[in-house]
Amino acid sequence: MITTPSQQTSTQTTIPLLALCLGYFMMILDVTIVNVALVDIKEHLSANVTGLQWIVDGYALVFASFLLTGGALGDRKGSRTVFLAGLALFTLASTLCSLAPTLLVLQIAHQMWKGDEKPYQGKQYQLGRPLNSPSSVQKPHPPILIGGAGERKTLRLVAQYGDACNFSLTSLGLSEAQRKLSVLREHCQSIGRPYTDIEKTIIKRIHLTRDGREKSLTPAAAIAYFRELAAMGIDQAIVSLPNVADLAPFDLFATEIIPAVEQIEVAGR
Repeated sequence: MITTPSQQTSTQTTIPLLALCLGYFMMILDVTIVNVALVDIKEHLSANVTGLQWIVDGYALVFASFLLTGGALGDRKGSRTVFLAGLALFTLASTLCSLAPTLLVLQIAHQMWKGDEKPYQGKQYQLGRPLNSPSSVQKPHPPILIGGAGERKTLRLVAQYGDACNFSLTSLGLSEAQRKLSVLREHCQSIGRPYTDIEKTIIKRIHLTRDGREKSLTPAAAIAYFRELAAMGIDQAIVSLPNVADLAPFDLFATEIIPAVEQIEVAGR
């Protein structure tokens, strides 16, 4: 078969074009997957709007950085070589993401802490002899705190493996946190574990001032807030302060809030 120069040119143009379209399709597909997954990310990891924006922006930033780098490398190493290397790297990274462990880590940790050295066979990990040496000081094992508020997966893992849970009240209101606790209680009932075995903790950013200026909390308002948390069954509150350079909020916590909160009884305890 004899091919004319025009036919050769057409073939040489079509194949690279199809390859570029395939690569671009994979990129668009991955971006779509990230955006579709935002709902589940928000639910399972208690991410707020800012966190979700950073997930999307972080992906775009990395993509743009590699795009510029790939262009420069293409001029030096050849476009074909760089394109194939990028395609392989993208495929490998996507595969590793799909293999990210979830409850396997908890299962392995529990087996080691129990002193069970039998081989572990999981989907991602196969261990010939799970061994924890030296053994942990706390018995039967160090407390496991699981953060997140996903109802179908995270809270079920808390009920099954966790010694404590943690909700971010930056993204959840008190009523929603109360509902999440009810879901956790249901998971505990379904597996036959006492709900009271699990320590409930929250994390919250609190703007504290003496006079309540700029929509901040006064010490009295903060104490009332912690009292409301205790009535819900929250055992501990972890707080962060936006004005960390100002020593006044720390002094208010140390001298007024902590002594008062120590006297509050937690519901169910």
